[in-house]
Amino acid sequence: MHQRLQNDRGIVKGLDPEGVDYRSRSKLRRRKYYAKGPNFIWHIDGYDKLKPFGFCVHGAIDGYSRRIMWLEVGPSNSDPQITSHYFIDCIRQVDGVPRVIRGDCGSENFYIAAIQRYLRKDHQDSMAGVKSFLYSKSTANQRIEAWWSTLRKTNTNWWINYFKDMRDRGMYNSGDLIQSNCLQFCFMLYVNCIQSPKTGICIK
Repeated sequence: MHQRLQNDRGIVKGLDPEGVDYRSRSKLRRRKYYAKGPNFIWHIDGYDKLKPFGFCVHGAIDGYSRRIMWLEVGPSNSDPQITSHYFIDCIRQVDGVPRVIRGDCGSENFYIAAIQRYLRKDHQDSMAGVKSFLYSKSTANQRIEAWWSTLRKTNTNWWINYFKDMRDRGMYNSGDLIQSNCLQFCFMLYVNCIQSPKTGICIK
């Protein structure tokens, strides 16, 4: 195996000598994130790790300050009517809209994109109108993806293990609609707070 890796490295070095040189000196060129200021760009996305148990998370984060604009748990994070309500409630609270929103190509962002573009249609900057909502792959939506990783480590991983434990002990059957609805009824209020059961600190 060692010999095979050495041979492969030799082939790669022949094809990309500069890249191999950078990697061997630990000088990988990392993509730098840049936002001009607060509310310049918001990143939105859905979080599906709790979805198998009926808890669908949707959130938005400010790219500059990393402020959580909204973080909601509901019966769906793929219904554009639900996610657009999160957006409308948020812009009412902050009394304004971001210059740009970045989200993936899922149907849940259809209404948010339409509302954002309508509200920014008469602005005169370079990102007005259609350009005020950017569709991209989830991997390029790095601010919100990084937040999901933090959320799992600090909060949702406990809930995932808790619900799995209930299922493994036969206390909950995910294939039973009544039991799924009962689980949502009993825990939606607590999960919606995105709360750490150990510390009691509410993140929302």
